[in-house]
Amino acid sequence: MALRSLRAKMLAAVVAAVAIALAAGVIGSNALLRSRLDADATDIAHQRAALLASSIVLREGHIRVIDLPGTHGNEALEWVFEGTRT
Repeated sequence: MALRSLRAKMLAAVVAAVAIALAAGVIGSNALLRSRLDADATDIAHQRAALLASSIVLREGHIRVIDLPGTHGNEALEWVFEGTRT
């Protein structure tokens, strides 16, 4: 009877250790993925802002947005304001 009790305790300890290790792995990988995705999204936003900034020119006192070659009209909508006009 004592042998079964020891076996049951060992099994419970192993199952608990595996569950804790699995939970730690999932939490750690999610934190790493979240950090990487946040950095990638920030980089993309900076690249789009730089692209838009390079396509804005000032002609005859007015802001003009030019289409740059290879941009295909930009992938996202950007708004450029001049006074009360967009």
